[in-house]
Amino acid sequence: MTFTAPPTPAGATIAGYSVACYTGLTTQPPQQIKEGTDTSDGTTGLSHVITGLKNGVAYACSVTTTFSDNTTTVSPMSNVVIPGSALVAPTITKVGVVMVPYSTNANSGKMYATVNGPAKNAAGSPESGYTVSCHQKGGDPSVTAGTDTAANSTGSPSNHVVTGLTVGTTYNCSVKETFGDGTSQTFNSTEDVTPLSAPDAPALPQNALADTSGNGVGSAKISFPALSGVATGGTDPSKVYYGAVCKAMPGSPPAAFTNTPVDATGLQYGTPGTITHTITGLVNGATYQCQATAYANGMAGLVSNVSNTIGPINVGTYPGPASVGTTLAGGQVTLAITPPTNANAADPITGYTVTTNPSGATQICQVPPAPCVVSGLSNGAYTFSVATNNVNGAGTPSTSDTLNVGVFPAPTNVQPMYGGAGRVVVSFQAPPGASNPANPVSSYTITASPGGATQTCSSTQCSMSGLTHGTSYTFTIQANDSAGSSTPSAASASIKL
Repeated sequence: MTFTAPPTPAGATIAGYSVACYTGLTTQPPQQIKEGTDTSDGTTGLSHVITGLKNGVAYACSVTTTFSDNTTTVSPMSNVVIPGSALVAPTITKVGVVMVPYSTNANSGKMYATVNGPAKNAAGSPESGYTVSCHQKGGDPSVTAGTDTAANSTGSPSNHVVTGLTVGTTYNCSVKETFGDGTSQTFNSTEDVTPLSAPDAPALPQNALADTSGNGVGSAKISFPALSGVATGGTDPSKVYYGAVCKAMPGSPPAAFTNTPVDATGLQYGTPGTITHTITGLVNGATYQCQATAYANGMAGLVSNVSNTIGPINVGTYPGPASVGTTLAGGQVTLAITPPTNANAADPITGYTVTTNPSGATQICQVPPAPCVVSGLSNGAYTFSVATNNVNGAGTPSTSDTLNVGVFPAPTNVQPMYGGAGRVVVSFQAPPGASNPANPVSSYTITASPGGATQTCSSTQCSMSGLTHGTSYTFTIQANDSAGSSTPSAASASIKL
């Protein structure tokens, strides 16, 4: 590569040049994959030789200039160049497989040769055309394979593409130069040529897991198996590139369709095993599906099937569970936790933080909650606050209904009313948690004073008959459950029949 010196900053001199060459620049989207070595790296010469590049692969190069004041400049990319093979015969300067970077698998089973020959033969007759022919290595040279699509073309150099070869089969090729006087000469190439094919599609991406990065925009990691063996199109599996594309699904926010996801990993080599690519630019609240493509031998393979759905991506904490149920048994409470409605595998719930009220004691229950047990409770009324945890922390909690452990506290606000001759209707307020199905109040007992007459009822308004006219009475209430009866309530105000 040759180049001219750039302008030099005032007071500085040029300390050296470094040339870097990249492939992948013709892909969509373009990539910059650095390859090769500058054998004159750091020197001040204006002509550098780059080694270690691949024959038939398109490259563009740039020059970094370092000045004595430690500042640098980087040139624009050069024109695209395709390195060729060394001369293998006097008249064939390049033989190999078709390597059009990341084109379609229409190039499968082709080879190309660039031919140079003398402009005239010994008799002075000018050349009138070149034809390339190939035969299977080790086979009869007279049994040709493939078709030279530029047979009998003139000019030097002359570019030829041979089609119809078998992928994976090794060939040797020759070129026949014909002159105007009808004479000809044939030269054989000593280089083996093995046409290759496009790779197969990677398998369906699996285990699409989402992580998050702030500002309401998420990223996701998708994993899929690398290719191996003949599925790579006949090339080294470690030289197969992979790329991934993700698209928003219907029902996603409008921004998901204008904000194109990007494969931040880019086209990267993969080896047999699992390939993981990071997709950025995912919109919060959207859902996506992804596909993967393998690239080898200058050709793109088929596109994989779609992945499982990714998202919606959550960039904050979750709300509390959709519901928190309670079951009482043996003095301990089991919580039935229903996850929040927007929970998803892309942003997994890592657990639940349970707070027991009024004590304030906390514990972590795992996912799935199987079961989430709160023990060590003394008799009394409790509620349980449950917060949903993810990688961003604990969200706003949900709270269970009140649950009573042991016997209930006494009912309150006992109010007697005259109900007719010898009859009183007593209403009152049930204790906390009386209607919780995990441990409900089973009945209430009314006691009249004086006399001690009792009446059992199932609601918070009870009728008592058989009382004596002209007598003043007060009433107390007890709540009954499976653990026994509460202490009597405070006596009601006196009522005279």
